[in-house]
Amino acid sequence: MIKTPILLFMILLLFPVLIGYGMFLTNYKAVLLQYFQVSNIEFGILEGIFAFGTVIGAIVGSYAMKKIVHYQLLYIAMGTLGLGVVSVYGIIKLDVMFSQSVFFILGGWSFITGLANALLMIPTSSIFLLNLPEAIRGRGTAIFYSIFNLFLLGGTLLGGLIASSINILLALILSGGILLITTISYPIYKNTTFMRKVKNTAISR
Repeated sequence: MIKTPILLFMILLLFPVLIGYGMFLTNYKAVLLQYFQVSNIEFGILEGIFAFGTVIGAIVGSYAMKKIVHYQLLYIAMGTLGLGVVSVYGIIKLDVMFSQSVFFILGGWSFITGLANALLMIPTSSIFLLNLPEAIRGRGTAIFYSIFNLFLLGGTLLGGLIASSINILLALILSGGILLITTISYPIYKNTTFMRKVKNTAISR
């Protein structure tokens, strides 16, 4: 499995992505409740909007995968989620000035993060499943989900540690920062021999 360029690329990419993603999942609800102090009803509505965003993201992602190379869709999703998460700092500033309107802004934020959440998961799984050699399809899938859950658990634990020892908001913004940095770093190595092999593998699929 490691000898397949696109799968090795995915394993290396998954580490920072899932660390950041795990930190996001750990802290975004706490930020809504503690920083924005939304009511129980408002929190339920925002969760519903987030879920609706994931449904739309799944539909859009399935269609986009027919038009866009899978790993490129993954980078788009990473950048969108990272930018959306970091923007929560600006929403907090708006909350100070326009507290009556911030709930609607949070609704848009929840939808975008939910959408990006689904767009992130779809190509991640698809790239592995499409490129696993037939001979190791079974155990390769098991290894993939083990790596996936291990990295995600690491992000969850790190997010909880930073939130409890330093600041919940910092932990959330840091999670978005990790996703953005990972996305922005792509031009640095996109023309390397390794990435050319990844592109050739992805396009041939």
